[in-house]
Amino acid sequence: MLLRAVIRNPIESWPRAVYREHLHRPRMLGHDALFVMHPGLIRQVLVDEAENFEKGALARRALEPALGDAILIADGGRWRWQRHAAAPLFRREQLLDFLPAMIASAQRTRERWLSHPLESEIDVRREMMRTTFDIVMTTMLSGSSTGDTARLERAIADYLDSTSWPSWARVTIGLARVVIAGPR
Repeated sequence: MLLRAVIRNPIESWPRAVYREHLHRPRMLGHDALFVMHPGLIRQVLVDEAENFEKGALARRALEPALGDAILIADGGRWRWQRHAAAPLFRREQLLDFLPAMIASAQRTRERWLSHPLESEIDVRREMMRTTFDIVMTTMLSGSSTGDTARLERAIADYLDSTSWPSWARVTIGLARVVIAGPR
């Protein structure tokens, strides 16, 4: 049952205490985990003391082929440099400027979904990836969602499909040493 939940949606396997406590330290699948839930503590982990928290060898081994030394897996000074370089994109004013493009992309996704025949299946993972690429292309790369986006989407999907769920479970466990979640 736990394994099924981890495969379907890893968040479903989180202990209930995660939603009540600021910090929760369970043992999960034979590994110690630390869930950081309070906004102040999240800031401490992600910003103030980021150099004290590493992503881990498993995460790097699984994600580096797809992401390189990108912000999601970089550590230390490299991470801090990338974070400062990306920070202007995430200022409130900039995000508000992105809002119309994000809404338009969500509406295009909605229209695609509504155009599917009733009772047909929709690959939500692929659709969300497509929507994300659409938003990134139209907001941050000042282009349209055509062209190389489909090739990039295919390459990432092929990479993710080539990794079995056990290796993603190991990555999740590796990342679970510090699991960051939003405010309750």
